Amino acid sequence: MPLYSTIGLPTIGLTLVITASQAPPSQPALMHFAPTPANLNLSFLGLTGCTALALPVLAAPAATTSSGTAMLFLRIPGTGTLVGQSLYSQWVMLDGTTRGLALSQGAKLTIGKL
Repeated sequence: MPLYSTIGLPTIGLTLVITASQAPPSQPALMHFAPTPANLNLSFLGLTGCTALALPVLAAPAATTSSGTAMLFLRIPGTGTLVGQSLYSQWVMLDGTTRGLALSQGAKLTIGKL
């Protein structure tokens, strides 16, 4: 399973770097964002053991490197009304195995201020 992490905290006016590591190498990837959390078991799609934790309202494309890492730079607007708002997110990528997809753990990103 790819590992989800961030560099920095989601803060208004700054850029948050969202990373995946230990992911399938050289594959297309998507970062899913949703305003509410999900808990959808994907076994019905043949993805035993996979759970969608953020059903995409917004998806940002990325790709993994040959070493199985991916990065997404998310610029957070400097709008004060965003402080305290949360987004739920999860990496999804092709994995070239019989399952076809790899999903990271999910994360709740709550926007703060400096």
